[in-house]
This record gives sequence, structure tokens and C-alpha cells, in this order.
Amino acid sequence: MMLLSELLKMAVSFAIVSIETQRTNNKHKAGIYLGNDLRSNFSGSVYMSVPALLYVVVNLLIFYNLTVFDAPTYRILINVRVLITAILVQIIFQKRLLPIQWVALLILVAGLGITQGGQISLSSTSGPLSLLSLLMQASCSALAGVYFQWLVQRQETEFPFWQRNFYVYFYGAVVNAIFFVGKRCWFGSGAEELGFSFNGATCLVLFIQTVAGLSTALLLKHLDAVAKEYAGSLEIVAVAVGAWFFFDVPITYHLVAGFVLVSYSLWLYNRSESTLPKITK
Repeated sequence: MMLLSELLKMAVSFAIVSIETQRTNNKHKAGIYLGNDLRSNFSGSVYMSVPALLYVVVNLLIFYNLTVFDAPTYRILINVRVLITAILVQIIFQKRLLPIQWVALLILVAGLGITQGGQISLSSTSGPLSLLSLLMQASCSALAGVYFQWLVQRQETEFPFWQRNFYVYFYGAVVNAIFFVGKRCWFGSGAEELGFSFNGATCLVLFIQTVAGLSTALLLKHLDAVAKEYAGSLEIVAVAVGAWFFFDVPITYHLVAGFVLVSYSLWLYNRSESTLPKITK
């Protein structure tokens, strides 16, 4: 599923690059332009593979962590990613968060925990090594998001915005293809055994993942990875409301209380005027 999503995002980015290329240089086709650019500037584009490599590490850690922690505990503890993201944004972009914004982020983590059940159960298998694995997953996920923000906001680069996105999704597709083939060779899994089949629901999920990925790139072009975490938290509420509207899934008190805390956190975080991230060279 992730491989197909990366291919779709790459195709959309290629289409946009193609349109931009035809406007600025009618003598070259986009495919030839990108191909020549990738060959001549390969060393300059390799750093765009970092998010894909980080997400492979995240996926491997997810498999391990879900065998150690029960689902509610995992969903609650992984929210530490929000705080790690804020720390990385401060370090990489030299953006100082105000104390009131840190309070807002702590409220956000609490709100997410309440929304997702608010119950933590650490079994005998959840030792220090397991907690370290979860912390590594959260750190890699946060670093991938902040690094992607750095990629799309960089000014001192020879690659235009959508061309950068194309290369990011290209490397993402390559890494996911290697991961897919390796998993199939190791476990002998086909498409059905990997958990999906091609039908209307699959196409809808792929469409949503593609739109979400491209929207994230546009979001990070103007905002930061912390804003992406807020968007993700509101997405949880939106999914719950959608499930209630379409499938009559009841809305719990946990969800309402979590939504109130997340909303208050969002208001509190943006209460003080903050400067845009400073991009380091």
C-alpha cells in the first residue's frame, strides 16, 4: 500500500514538474529533464532519500512495538513524538518555543491520550528495552517529519519545490519496493497476505493517502512539523466524527474531553505571536 501511495505521489509531482517545465523550457520534455537532472546531480539529491530510510526504520519498529505493547498503550505512549518534534524544530530551525507553547504541547499529548482511551497497561514484556524501542520509533518519526520540513523549505538548493517532492517520493518508492520484495522473500507473502486487495475501498485509501502526503508537503512549505502534529490530532477527531456520521459508531466521553483539550491546546499554542522558522544553511 505504501509503495503504491509513493508511486501516485511521484506521478502527481512529475505531472506538475512537467507542466512547469513546458512553461519555462519548451525544448525539453519533463522526463528527459528529470532524468538528466537525476544523473548529473545524483549526489545532490541523495540527501532526499533520508525520510524514506527513516520511515523504513519506523515501520520495522512498529512491527516490534505492536508485539510488545497492547494497542491502547502503544497509541498513548507514541504521542511523545509531539514533544520530540518540538525539540527538533527548536534545534534544527533555531526556533525558540515559548514556555506557554510547551504547556500547550503537554496539554496536546494529554488530550491525545484521553482521546485514545487514556489507559496504559505495561506488561512484563514491556521492559526498558521495549520503552527504548518505542522512543526510537517516536524519534525517527519526528526526525523524518522535521527533516522533510527542512527539505521543502530550503532556499539554497538547485531543485524547485515540486522537483524536490518528486525526488523524495522517488526514493520513497525505491526504498518501499526493496522493503516489499524483502518482506515477500522473507515471509513468502503476496498482495492478499500483506493485508489488502484491489477494490473500491483500496482505491479510496490510496487516494486519501496521496492527497494527505501532498497536502503535508504544502503545509510544511509554509508552517512547521509541530503544525503537522496538530493537524494529525484533529484528524483523529475528524475520523471519529465521520465514523459516527456514516457508520453510527458512538462518540465517547473520552473523545469529547480529548477534543476539548486538543482545541484548547491549539488556541494556547497560537495565542502568542511566533516567528516563522529560520532555515539554517
